[in-house]
Amino acid sequence: MGLLMSKINNLKVKTEKRVADSISWHPNVISTLKLMLSIPIILLLLFPNSITGYSSYAIVFAFVIFGLLDYLDGVIAKHHDQETVFGRYFDRITDYPLLLVLGYLAIGMVPAILIALKIILDAILLYLYARYKYYSYNRLRTGIHYLTLFILLINALQINSPFLNTQLATNILILSSFVNSIIIAIHLGWLKKKYIADSLSFGNLLCGVIAIYMAYLGKLEFSILFLLTGALFDGLDGFAARKYGSTRFGVYSDDIADGFTYGVAPAIALMIHFYQVDANLLVDGLIIGSIYIIFTISRLVYFTLNKENADPNYFQGAPSTLGGIVVLSSCNIFKDHVTLIALFIGIACILMVSLNSQYRHIGRLLQNIQLKRRLLVPGILLVLSLTVIGHADWLIIGLFSLVMAYGLAPILLIFYRLFQKIPQTDGNNQA
Repeated sequence: MGLLMSKINNLKVKTEKRVADSISWHPNVISTLKLMLSIPIILLLLFPNSITGYSSYAIVFAFVIFGLLDYLDGVIAKHHDQETVFGRYFDRITDYPLLLVLGYLAIGMVPAILIALKIILDAILLYLYARYKYYSYNRLRTGIHYLTLFILLINALQINSPFLNTQLATNILILSSFVNSIIIAIHLGWLKKKYIADSLSFGNLLCGVIAIYMAYLGKLEFSILFLLTGALFDGLDGFAARKYGSTRFGVYSDDIADGFTYGVAPAIALMIHFYQVDANLLVDGLIIGSIYIIFTISRLVYFTLNKENADPNYFQGAPSTLGGIVVLSSCNIFKDHVTLIALFIGIACILMVSLNSQYRHIGRLLQNIQLKRRLLVPGILLVLSLTVIGHADWLIIGLFSLVMAYGLAPILLIFYRLFQKIPQTDGNNQA
């Protein structure tokens, strides 16, 4: 594994260096091109009468190039050692014209207070960046920033996408403000490093609350999105705890957040879904949801009590994240087929308490072999492409299939090994 990690890291470095060496332009030139590209995008957005369906997708393509130029700027500056104080500021400032225009156009589609808060917090971050030159969490901030801009752009262009709508724009603005507030609090000294993990656990818990609210609105696809976002916060709080330390309450806050987001929230969403489909199904929802909560909490309690003796790279029994995804995605896929929903939830419950089965920790695996950065950009582009053209349902089916395959793989492997141990007899012995 160590050799594989080294080879992949070397390949990444060589690839970025090859890209940087193939472009002779200074990073500031790249930033200038980025700023120039934003001008036609802004003009078309401010004068929408000239926009057709074809030009709408051309603007989306131009925005993707805009983000690619931002990536190239950083790669070239890093590998050519051309990073300057002016370059850092200039690169950041080139994002703001597009942000201001998209924020202006979003007024009326999303709460104006969220637009104002996004712009104010970004301005504070720019000030801190200018004053202290460097700050951490830049990739996280940049990723959420560009995701926010992309969703606002889709709504400004009125592209018909069932997933990238104003509700998602509102939710992402809330998430962006939350993350930016944490970063600002850390740099102003309001949030000590040992409280970072607890703050991220709170973010996980908040995602569970929003997932329930999305189910109440009848938008299970958003419930799934926020469960996955909660899983991201869950992974980050573990990383923060290992890097910066944590408080006494840290372990409990993580467990409470996991129990709520992966156990209670999916169960309540299930009950709400059953009631919305048919009020007579509420009792079925209460029974199935209660059983699921019992299994999930039991699995989390066992995990907590045995955390010190467990291998951090593996789970004993399927992780509770799997259960939450199965509950929400099966409701979205099978709608009112209670038997099928109950069947897959039952399978998820059994997998979670199959404590003799070991499941690879996907987050640690990707972190160890340093695949996250390489997979993140193409993965986000694939997901965004499918959602823009209205195939969010296929994404959910794909996620459900991957999760079930991950959950069943160790069980199938056990059966395969048992089959291999069965003595094989040929025709002569049988005779």
